[in-house]
Amino acid sequence: MGLTIASQIIGYVATAVTLVSLQQKKIKTILIFAIVSNALAGLSNFLIGGVAGGGICMIAVVQTLISLYCNIKRDGKVPVPVTLFFIACYVTITAVTYKTPFDLLPGAAAIIYALAVIQKKSSNFRILMILNSVAWIIYELTLDPQNFALAATFLLQLISTLIGIVRLDIMKKKSE
Repeated sequence: MGLTIASQIIGYVATAVTLVSLQQKKIKTILIFAIVSNALAGLSNFLIGGVAGGGICMIAVVQTLISLYCNIKRDGKVPVPVTLFFIACYVTITAVTYKTPFDLLPGAAAIIYALAVIQKKSSNFRILMILNSVAWIIYELTLDPQNFALAATFLLQLISTLIGIVRLDIMKKKSE
């Protein structure tokens, strides 16, 4: 019971960080918040036995750190072999932790995330995060116990992404 409560609290903190991240204009700032959010989501999942999701979130922390570095030092260019390495890590974690078909969802979300964090434009990042959010929502609701905090995080991430697309991508183009 205590771990479930701790997991939910950490999940709600991840929610706050996620909401702030997707309203940022610059991809560098989004990535900084994504590092924190993924670390918290991974910890939340591990606390209630969501090994597939927890492992994938922790690999995402490392991948996002590398993407941030490349964004700062390499004009956003993440080498293709680096992205392929992380996709292979996500597939491996998914295969090793597989118990039910729902365990495929974090892997699918992670591959989408791997493609999102290599985007130079924040608008492309947000589009890919829509698919990522949906996969995570379904996964979190299939865990036993269900991770309502992270399901809420990813639902709010989805809503925030849609708001970000309207506010920063669509409305921005209309005003130009």
